[in-house]
Amino acid sequence: MSRGLPPPDPRSLCPLSSTEFVDPSPEQNSWVRHWGAALPLPSYIVQSQVIAHDGNELADKLAKEAAGKDIISYNRIPICEIAQQLGETSLKKWQMQWEKTTKAHTTKEFFPNIKDRLNTKIMLTPNFTAFVTSHGKTKPYLHRFKIIESPDCPCGGWGGGSQTVDHLLFDCTILQEVS
Repeated sequence: MSRGLPPPDPRSLCPLSSTEFVDPSPEQNSWVRHWGAALPLPSYIVQSQVIAHDGNELADKLAKEAAGKDIISYNRIPICEIAQQLGETSLKKWQMQWEKTTKAHTTKEFFPNIKDRLNTKIMLTPNFTAFVTSHGKTKPYLHRFKIIESPDCPCGGWGGGSQTVDHLLFDCTILQEVS
């Protein structure tokens, strides 16, 4: 036995009243510290009122008021929530501007929805960008700047023969033979 304390008599173990815990005697305090960890815990919890210290009345009153309220109010929003809301708002604004613009007709055909485009993994290369924006070296683009005389495709194909991006993807007989 450490500290020279005698083992407790099991017949004398009874719950102490709450007033005895407010200002325990030195013997009780050392006995509780020494043997408290070795005692089995009861299967029930006894609730007793502890006399408050001076100055805690306001804290007790506020705690009782807070416990009686059903509404939980949070005055702080996590940064990740703010970032997510800003991202969603920006995406909606971007989509509205994308739908209203009269430019980028070919790109809109490939990517009508901004969110879907952002979720699609695409290896962006200069050739890919030139193709989906119709700013590549297609004959209509070069003809627009008077670099060549005719916008027609050499295949002489369908749809007036103009070598547009759609023509190259779907109708050009020269490219269909290659693939």
